[in-house]
Amino acid sequence: MWKTLLLGSALVSVVTAAAPQSPDAQYLSAVKAVQAGQEVALSAALENYPLRPYLDYFRFNRAIHKTDPAQTKQWIDRYAEQLPVAGMLRSRLLAHYAQSGKHSEFLAIYRLQGASATERCQAWNARMALSPNTKLALQHALTLYRDLDTPGASCQRAFQLLREHGAVSSVDARTRFDGLVARIRLSDAGAMQADLPASAQRYAKARLLAERDITASLKLAVNYPADDAELVSVLVRTLERLAENNPAQARTQLAKFVESHKLSVAQQQKVSSIIARVAIIANTPGAGAWLDSVAPEARDQQTHEWGVRRALSAMQPELALSRLQSMPPSISETARWRFVQARTLQWLGQNEQATALLAQAAKDNTFYGFLSADRVVNDYTLCPSDIKLAPKISTALQSSSAMQRIAAFKRLGDRVSAKREWMFLISKLAPDEKRQAGLMAALEGWGEYAILALNSPEDRTMYEARFPLLQAQTLNAQASANGLDAAFVAGLIRQESAWDPQATSHAKAMGLMQLLPSTAAITAKSIGFSGKFDLYNAEHNLRLGTAHLGHLSNKYAGSPILMTAAYNAGPNAVARWKNELYQRYPDLWLETIPYKETREYVTSVLAFSVIYDWRLDGKLQRLSSRIPEFQQVVAPVSTRCAQAVASNTHSGTNLRR
Repeated sequence: MWKTLLLGSALVSVVTAAAPQSPDAQYLSAVKAVQAGQEVALSAALENYPLRPYLDYFRFNRAIHKTDPAQTKQWIDRYAEQLPVAGMLRSRLLAHYAQSGKHSEFLAIYRLQGASATERCQAWNARMALSPNTKLALQHALTLYRDLDTPGASCQRAFQLLREHGAVSSVDARTRFDGLVARIRLSDAGAMQADLPASAQRYAKARLLAERDITASLKLAVNYPADDAELVSVLVRTLERLAENNPAQARTQLAKFVESHKLSVAQQQKVSSIIARVAIIANTPGAGAWLDSVAPEARDQQTHEWGVRRALSAMQPELALSRLQSMPPSISETARWRFVQARTLQWLGQNEQATALLAQAAKDNTFYGFLSADRVVNDYTLCPSDIKLAPKISTALQSSSAMQRIAAFKRLGDRVSAKREWMFLISKLAPDEKRQAGLMAALEGWGEYAILALNSPEDRTMYEARFPLLQAQTLNAQASANGLDAAFVAGLIRQESAWDPQATSHAKAMGLMQLLPSTAAITAKSIGFSGKFDLYNAEHNLRLGTAHLGHLSNKYAGSPILMTAAYNAGPNAVARWKNELYQRYPDLWLETIPYKETREYVTSVLAFSVIYDWRLDGKLQRLSSRIPEFQQVVAPVSTRCAQAVASNTHSGTNLRR
């Protein structure tokens, strides 16, 4: 039995009598026809197909200016809570209706919940065009004015009505102006500057200049009255901006203005802290003294941390310890900085204090927690959650139309649409439902989906689901062929792509091991890879990625910390960073790597390798044992948990694969 959906000008049969097609094939044929503007005859199978609503979406989206408003509204209303593309279609239609002056059509599909700032302004315009009500319009316009997200262009008519009726108070004007400037929306701030009272105009002009031209602002600041708190605050902002760009010059200017404008201690410390932070990160000569002149309470987290890093790099353990001890507890009482302080104490021979700090840090299930446990020969705090599938929730999810659509998109190879559906689904689930969805994804082998769903603090120890192990046979074979630790390679893949074989970075790195095509081509040639390679093919990617990692292993004598750093930042960067500290204290050297991304990348990959030891064979290996530069620990390691790690089961459904 056939049903016909009007989609264009010609009729295209999806299924022929001679060669019946599967529903997936019928759908692909229908999509092609719809996108060509043709009519499609739908079989009963296709009418009940999970992706059937997408055919309507493609039809509407293809020629949005020709769609029937009532028909599209009905479709959007029906699927607004079910399909991510319904919201996309609504937004596109709203933009079209606003531009075309179709106010009734606009308001028919407009919904305040989820509307963008521009759409809220357009809705005001539509209401005013259809049924002007000055009192109500002023109320709504003031709400828009107080919302810093609203753009001046779309809300121009609303704001003009406020001005005509004198409805903008000086408080509202000042709040909006300062908020826009803080967001560096200088054009919007300048456009509404006239809303400010005459007494605030000099301040407004100075405030905009401070963001646009530091040099001109400093010249103007010389004439600011020292008793004008607002203009002095602009001066301080100018000095802050100068400090971000030229800390040495900012220091000179600060000294000058402290004397002429009597800057408060708090204002001086605010600017001095930025000067010290920028200078210490850039390793500017004399920056250490500038940092130590800033009160510890005036330093931000970066300033504290970089002060320690620079002291360590300079091989000054006493200075590093002094700066470590000046850190606030919110920083110093983390496993990372407890470990760094403990190792600095050991450097200075203060072993008793160091041991106490290491024992505290060893309670954490992170890179620094594992290293601390190795130093005091403790077991690891690696306690997998007893995660169970809830039959009622999981059955409902499994049979849901959303899960059926995701499965269909994955079968068709449309990973973009599948992931969009997944993100839309989990955004609407309650925490327990979201957790069950993540566990189900893990069971389906959808590793990256499980990781996306299991992202709350309560999910952190769901190691089996959050650390998928796919392509295990190929992984083990290629790691072995290149002399690599399979758990280390798995940890790197987890950090690089979260086991998404289709992952693509902004830099165009591709696949499981996020290889650049140029790197892959060089590696393929070096190992005699015959034929064309596909970096989205998991086996190709693993073969080339492990070969590239093997080359780095040879270059760095099997050092995982150097291999990982070079994999992320490149060999040239690693060559620049290696110094005396690396030779003597490679674990402390890790914390001095200049790039935050690389510091966290290396420590994450190595911590993940511990978890993948267990994922691969149910055993644990000390982290230090896989890093030649670190002090080796002979004692075996196990979990601190009461139950054995390998015994973690899930109500009859074991996630280990």
